[in-house]
Amino acid sequence: MSLKSISQKVLGSALLAGTMLMAAYAQPKYIELAEPAQLVKTSDPSQVEVVEVFSYTCGHCYQLEAPVANWLKTKPESVNFVRIQMPGEGVWESLARTYFTLEAMDKVEEGHPAMYKATMVDRLRAFDKDSIAAYLAKNTDINAEEFTKLWNSFPVTSSYNRAVDLVQNQYKVDYTPVFIIDGKYLVNGETSRATSYAEIVEAVDEVSKELLAKKAEAAPAKAE
Repeated sequence: MSLKSISQKVLGSALLAGTMLMAAYAQPKYIELAEPAQLVKTSDPSQVEVVEVFSYTCGHCYQLEAPVANWLKTKPESVNFVRIQMPGEGVWESLARTYFTLEAMDKVEEGHPAMYKATMVDRLRAFDKDSIAAYLAKNTDINAEEFTKLWNSFPVTSSYNRAVDLVQNQYKVDYTPVFIIDGKYLVNGETSRATSYAEIVEAVDEVSKELLAKKAEAAPAKAE
């Protein structure tokens, strides 16, 4: 085979590889839900809601915490971030109620990282409300009595029941972590083609900003 033929084959292979790579990057980093889901907290149509479905027992969710925290410092103000601890039976209900109790107490900032430390570092395995309350009281400034009082309260139970409906009936996911964007688009490690946890969050940011841009374009012009 001549040197020219070899060069042409190498060039052809390189061009093909480049084309395939560009096609891969051109594909969306999400999949659409079969039916749009309800938004959790966002009512302004010009804004975008990002829901993270996570679990305190999920190692991947734990690894995502730092990239998510960094993103929250820089995300557009019109992107509203919501967390849902995966609901379910037994442990899953306890952990979901824990997160919603922290929300009701306005103690997510202290309690959320403490719960990851409880499960991933301190290996807490007693997930009844009293054990969780005792752990949080020992490791944060969260009041155990107030925590246990709110555990079965109407606001916490309502949040939990809504989470069950959203995750099981609308998102139809049974794994974590996963992000639901604006009730329509699902992003996870597979859809984002990520090679790191940071790249999953980058995909969430990218899809969110694309949606914000489309909403801005579609919005009627303001009268001067």
